[in-house]
Amino acid sequence: MYYILPLGNPGAQYDGTRHNFGMVVADAFVKKAHLDAPRTSARYHGRLTEGRVERELVTVLYPGTYMNNSGEAAAALVPKDRVGRLVVLHDEVALPLGKIRISKGSGAAGHNGVASVIAALGTTEFIRVRLGVGAPPPTLPLEHYVLGRFTEDERAMVATMTLRGVEAVQLILHEGIEAAMTAVNR
Repeated sequence: MYYILPLGNPGAQYDGTRHNFGMVVADAFVKKAHLDAPRTSARYHGRLTEGRVERELVTVLYPGTYMNNSGEAAAALVPKDRVGRLVVLHDEVALPLGKIRISKGSGAAGHNGVASVIAALGTTEFIRVRLGVGAPPPTLPLEHYVLGRFTEDERAMVATMTLRGVEAVQLILHEGIEAAMTAVNR
């Protein structure tokens, strides 16, 4: 079983923001994998769908918590002995728009959602798919930037990166973390 946790904020006002890009990739993955539409789950603090993707069982949980409390959903979802099978999808301002990196065992690097997951699980030994959204201009506060939407000029790159994000998740599921990192991080 793999557990996929896209980070973001709940509510329509956050749809399409840079901070919710992990959810965009998760939506595309769920659609491509022909999984059922996510249903509300109080037990798991969010919306959940699960099924088989080729030979792997997969659970996708969209946290109903705000980004800074994402760890609540992670802790409810993943058994302690299965943390290495958790795949967290999140925006990454340290990567240029269009870049994707897969990592495991790395720190939060200032990302509050990832920090919440680390704190709740007590480990960094989960998989991260880091989706580059670029850094804010020097005059724009980080929180305004990540809560902003992609510009018209960025939308083609976002569409391409969404497909590449889905491919990264599929590689993790079918080939394993090492092969996925080799293919995606080069």
